[in-house]
Amino acid sequence: MKSAYFYRKLTAGLKIFSGLFMLAAFSAAVAAQEDSKNKVQSRQVRQIVNRINRIEELPIKKGEPVSDKYAKAIVELGASAAPYLIEKLTDRRKSRVAYLFEYKIGDVARSLLDIIYNYPDYPFPDGSKSLPSKYGNYQDYVEFFGKSQNRKQLQKSWQNYIKNRTVSEDAQ
Repeated sequence: MKSAYFYRKLTAGLKIFSGLFMLAAFSAAVAAQEDSKNKVQSRQVRQIVNRINRIEELPIKKGEPVSDKYAKAIVELGASAAPYLIEKLTDRRKSRVAYLFEYKIGDVARSLLDIIYNYPDYPFPDGSKSLPSKYGNYQDYVEFFGKSQNRKQLQKSWQNYIKNRTVSEDAQ
């Protein structure tokens, strides 16, 4: 009698264990699939942002619509483009954008970040450093950000700004 009871309990225990094992395996498979999906999405976002060198025009004034198809594609990515745009802030290669001065790739990236985040405090969004008063116009901007340490400071400022944003701010 004891052995039948023992075998029923053992069988029930094995069923529970195998169910838990299958649940864990299923969860791991779902997590791996989500991770793979996120990697594909990240790769696609990076590919779109890497087309930044094809942008030929940006809005000149705050609130103007983005008409360049490459710029529009990046802006439509929203916050998911931010890490890749932040990487580009130190890129001093020439872009195709030129208004009062010839934009560097980093300048285009900053402009796109300004659009995505609704033009935070210019030019350092986290308020860590303000542009010295002598840097008030575009010529001074070009001079200031012609120095790599200032571009790195801009990059760090954007990293801090993004890191410190709340979820509710991004949802707006």
